[in-house]
Amino acid sequence: VVSTQRHRLIEVEDKLKRKEHRVEELEATFEKKASIERQLANERASLRKSYQRESNANKRLSRDLEELQYRLGDVVCGHLSTSTLPFTQSNSSIDDVIITQRLFRNNSWAPPECITDVKPSS
Repeated sequence: VVSTQRHRLIEVEDKLKRKEHRVEELEATFEKKASIERQLANERASLRKSYQRESNANKRLSRDLEELQYRLGDVVCGHLSTSTLPFTQSNSSIDDVIITQRLFRNNSWAPPECITDVKPSS
């Protein structure tokens, strides 16, 4: 009877050691997972900030492009002098404006109505 109890006790101790080892493995896995989750949360926050900055920059560039397109239309239609625009020189020719116009047209910008009949000189 004592021998059977001793054998049973050894089996239970072995089972307990295996279970303790498994708990340690699970705790280590949990810590590793928690660390990775914190790292990913920080990265996500950083990416969100970066996305917001890029989004704001794109909105600003879109507004600037729209303003420049409007100004270009005014220049071509004769409402402003070319010296008022930062990207043109006072001696710019209508050919320069038409080339710029073609660049905008490739980006789905419609030309002002006042230049639909203007053709570049050959």
